[in-house]
Amino acid sequence: MSSPDFDLLLKQRIGLDAEAIGAASLQHVLAERQRICGLGSIQAYWDRVQADDAELNALIETVVVSETWFCRHPEAFATMVRCLKEGGRAAEAKSRLLSLPCATGEEPASMVMALLDAGIDIRRVELDAIDISEQALEAARTGVYSGNAFRGRMGDWQARYFTEVQAGYLLDPAVRAPISYRRANLLDMALPRHYYDIIFCRNLLIYFDQSTQAKAIAALDTLLKPDGCLYVGPAESALLLKSGWISQRIPHAFAFCKPGSAGRSAQPPPSPRYQHVGSNRASRASLSGSAQDVLVAAPLRSQPVDLHKPASGTSLLREARSLADAGQLAQAEQLCLQYVDRHEPVAEAYYLLGLVNDASAHSTVAEAHYRKAIYLDPQHIEALVHLATLLEARGDRGGADRLHSRARRVPTGRRGVPDV
Repeated sequence: MSSPDFDLLLKQRIGLDAEAIGAASLQHVLAERQRICGLGSIQAYWDRVQADDAELNALIETVVVSETWFCRHPEAFATMVRCLKEGGRAAEAKSRLLSLPCATGEEPASMVMALLDAGIDIRRVELDAIDISEQALEAARTGVYSGNAFRGRMGDWQARYFTEVQAGYLLDPAVRAPISYRRANLLDMALPRHYYDIIFCRNLLIYFDQSTQAKAIAALDTLLKPDGCLYVGPAESALLLKSGWISQRIPHAFAFCKPGSAGRSAQPPPSPRYQHVGSNRASRASLSGSAQDVLVAAPLRSQPVDLHKPASGTSLLREARSLADAGQLAQAEQLCLQYVDRHEPVAEAYYLLGLVNDASAHSTVAEAHYRKAIYLDPQHIEALVHLATLLEARGDRGGADRLHSRARRVPTGRRGVPDV
């Protein structure tokens, strides 16, 4: 029994493109589940999965292990606060927020802590936190986190909102109070139209094929209020632009208004106490396959890579993407440089070098890499969008507008690691 059978199964059951998490990572998971079940062959494990819903759920739970941390992309939380404060939103009867996939709860908790720091009455906030993994949701409800969840500089958040306990750090009950955790399907959320003021849906769309992306974006459009704001992952900005959504043009916030809306001011929000923590970490995945039942799934964390092991150009770049998304920036950069040293130059390698330097706040180096990626591939949509973000950050609105315009003209489907 070959692995593509499991690839198709994952697409059908959770909408996940197995190629996006890497063949090696999936094979590792399958081998581990086969060992746990005490089965002698992959064919026997396939038969078990087909006959045993509990084991299928266990496989899915293992695949969707999330990689997240508190206050990831802090500019997004600063922009969220400003959106709720504009026009007296924070004084309305209720502000409704959504986080999906919420994984083990770091993102929705960060949303609440940002609101508390801004002086917004948390009693007037409802926050739905959605994920496909029941194990992740149970961890979020427990509210105990290891030190790995506290990356970068969090200011005094950890001291003010967490209590050290034997198992780690316990989140303040006041932060957990407005959050409702539940398992749900993005395309089957039985809620009224125009329900949410704010939606965080970051690094989910990149794991779907084009038709499924279109359905998911339509669902988000339906759930978001006409004057609401959607926050996506860095690699999803180009997809939203091509779908007609309007960027708020705030560097590293990746915030969008609905098509046809008036948009918002492009000026960045004032720097709150939490805005300086960490820097942009970006991920990107190839898009292929199809899904019949799309569930909210967080990607599998990449397995550690042996930097000295010979590898094809394609596998080097795929692993570099996975490492960058997991926050292992130094290793991701080493793989990219290893690729550049051994192979002909391609846009993808320089785009990834731009991402890791952007994430490390080396904006000048990142800009040079993005420009080389665009030189090698004038239609590299992600390089165009990220370079536009850097130009916006330094006040070059004209240059950023030209790059956004170029990105919108790129034909649909120009994504994924090239054949090298």
